[in-house]
Amino acid sequence: MGQGGSAAMEDEIVLARCLAQEMRDGNGGGLQLQTSVGIAFDKYVKERRRRILRLSMQTYFRQLLQSTLPLPVKLVIVAISIVLFGRSFNHGQYDYGQL
Repeated sequence: MGQGGSAAMEDEIVLARCLAQEMRDGNGGGLQLQTSVGIAFDKYVKERRRRILRLSMQTYFRQLLQSTLPLPVKLVIVAISIVLFGRSFNHGQYDYGQL
């Protein structure tokens, strides 16, 4: 689906936002800074985990539909995809939040 570059850019934006939010509190150096960066990365992982899982699943299902599986199996894959993702995969729509 060509989402690798797009997901990387989303990652950059979300990580920058998480770091900026933690650094905005005026934290000092040393251990306090390490703690802030750790908290920022935890927020980033929590926010991105679901998105990346969804993109990975969509890519996997699309690949299965393009393979030489029998038609009944492909219909089951389409049904599962509709249940999980709706009628449209909407992989290109992502809310970055407040930047």
